[in-house]
Amino acid sequence: MVKTKGAKPVSQIWAEAKEIPVADVAPPTAAAKRAKWMRRGVKSSVILMPLVLLALLVAVGNRGSTKSAAAAPASSSSQGRGAATVALQQWLAGPPAPLPGGKILSWDGAATNVPPTSKDDTNTTPVFPTERDEFTLSDSSGRYYRAEMLVALDPSGGSKVLSGPSLTPIPAARDAGSADEYQAWGSLRSGNVPDAVSASVQAWATAFTSGQPSALRLSVGDKDPNHAYLPLPDATGATVSVKQGAYLGVSAGSGTSSTMIVRASIVVNYGPPPPAAAGQDPVAPPAATYDLLVDGADTAAPVVVAWGGPGSGPSLSAYVNAMPSDVPTDYLTATPSASGSTAATGTDSTPVSSTPVSPAAPSSSTAAVVAPSAPVKPAKPIRPAAPPKSAAPQKPAAPQKPTTGPSGAGVKPPEVSKAPTVSKAAETGKAQTSGAAGPSSAKKQG
Repeated sequence: MVKTKGAKPVSQIWAEAKEIPVADVAPPTAAAKRAKWMRRGVKSSVILMPLVLLALLVAVGNRGSTKSAAAAPASSSSQGRGAATVALQQWLAGPPAPLPGGKILSWDGAATNVPPTSKDDTNTTPVFPTERDEFTLSDSSGRYYRAEMLVALDPSGGSKVLSGPSLTPIPAARDAGSADEYQAWGSLRSGNVPDAVSASVQAWATAFTSGQPSALRLSVGDKDPNHAYLPLPDATGATVSVKQGAYLGVSAGSGTSSTMIVRASIVVNYGPPPPAAAGQDPVAPPAATYDLLVDGADTAAPVVVAWGGPGSGPSLSAYVNAMPSDVPTDYLTATPSASGSTAATGTDSTPVSSTPVSPAAPSSSTAAVVAPSAPVKPAKPIRPAAPPKSAAPQKPAAPQKPTTGPSGAGVKPPEVSKAPTVSKAAETGKAQTSGAAGPSSAKKQG
């Protein structure tokens, strides 16, 4: 820089200037202020944002819990359920019955209510909380009703029915939303079931009612050795009716896929049908309905790999019915007859082996008891029942020889009266002899 004599330096000129030619550049003090406020905002947001989120969560949770507590009753049991059930049964029993043919179908839960209290309430009597127990009833015509019982709940655990029940009819479902049994399938709907799929359903039903787990496993085609499948017990056959099917993984009516769900009705036979009335066809038993998952539906050898209740088809997965391979299969045998025969053979064989043993000991003991029981020896008087030998009292009849004398007839009768001391049998015999001798002596006297 060139410096002239008596002139100020250029740097000093710019330092003393009140304005700088560059107008777009903000003063350092303003930028520092903005940066400072920005730092404060970031720090405050970092600290306050979690607190705000936590407050929102607490508020939403309290709101949801209030709604659920007010609307959703207890699902398992309640303190007043027992008292409410007994009271409702007594009410239905009458007499007379307030609801002809009425019966309790289910207990649907209970909503607990805490009575409101006022600050100026001077009543010292304790007020227990109450609950409303809800039931579903039906009558002899098959109509449904909802009943409610008001029950007081003692904190000590007791309960008492205060009032009820109420009785409100439950309407039948509207046809507009319940006319189609396949509505649970959504858009998965097709009435065309290939013949190969129908044949696989028939093969599965045969194995399912065969009573043989191995046959059902082969029908399903599960290759896992740790899996087992349980068939129906005691069935003698089945009649299958394939109703409708739908392919999975494709839109309605736009092609096929390897996986298909099928709705089928199965009439399970448990022996010969009962005889039909005269002039009427035999009545088949009611059918059971299943949703079946078929793999390889677009091939010539489809296989049923899973089954469930009606409406479960879209949620089925392959081999979902598998059980552990060591699951017991005793239910497949006729439990009553099998246990009965086992018990019968056991009881029969036990007495056969035990009876000879136990009677053997008693036989000796019985003999020992009979021998000491000398009371039988007194029966020896029965042996001397040969008092006919001692019927020698009849010999006194020989003294009838002196009866020829005038005094002998009067002497001998007293001796005959002494003879009865021998025995009753001898007495009776002697009575006969004396009776017979009487007339002869009378004749002699005559």
